[in-house]
Amino acid sequence: MIFWRLNIIRFILVLLFVHSGCSHKETYESSLRSFKRIDFGHVYQGIGITRYFLPDLPTWVNFSQVGRCKREKSIRYMHLQRLRSSFALTYQEAIQFQLFFNREYNLLKSQNRAGYLKIEREEQLFHDILDKINSKIYAFNPPSFKRVNVVWIDPLLGLKNGTQVLEKLMKGKQMAQGHPVFVSTCKTIDEMDSFLKMHKLNEQNIRVMSAEMFSTYNKENIAENFFSIDFTELFAKKEQKIHLFVLKRKRPLQIPDEFNGEFVVHHFN
Repeated sequence: MIFWRLNIIRFILVLLFVHSGCSHKETYESSLRSFKRIDFGHVYQGIGITRYFLPDLPTWVNFSQVGRCKREKSIRYMHLQRLRSSFALTYQEAIQFQLFFNREYNLLKSQNRAGYLKIEREEQLFHDILDKINSKIYAFNPPSFKRVNVVWIDPLLGLKNGTQVLEKLMKGKQMAQGHPVFVSTCKTIDEMDSFLKMHKLNEQNIRVMSAEMFSTYNKENIAENFFSIDFTELFAKKEQKIHLFVLKRKRPLQIPDEFNGEFVVHHFN
């Protein structure tokens, strides 16, 4: 019963998370019409780069139900509708922007030993990343192989023999037929790099699709009430064949709504 109630609360918070932000612009415009003195910080929030961000999720609700794992690090999720509309970005470019921004944002915080960046530095970073995206410089470099093997690692995280199961999969014949890509609904790009090192896979050219690549906006730029990723849209070549590897469980596992695109499903154990 408690778990059910928590799920309902998470659902409501995600809905609020998706549909927030519109009020900023409306409040600003109505303030202009009323000719009243308004707070400069509030105006900046309406017209500055903050309008392209969604509110941070509370730590206690920052949880992937499908992955059954908690996101240990906060992610700056983008308001993709506004971002794509303002800068004429494709779904792929917008997701790449979100990933790139988060990676560089956390790097700068670490270098400065600070919990946040000043708004001026954050704005500079925003435009620097936008320039990179427009120049086709991405944080996630999709493999060019005709076949891509996407491995969902989250179900392995809670297994006692998860390491052995992963090693068996990576040494199998199926994995040798395509380029491996690990995907996680919980781990950030830095955590994925640590995961590869821990399993001694960091020198095998495995690409990662981390939690920063999920969004509450789909490829049609429509807001949904859950985070998702579209594999087909994020790979370089549309003719690539995507194979998704999912841990086999006792109960039949349907492919989660979070995974979109065209792919062939394989179960492993």
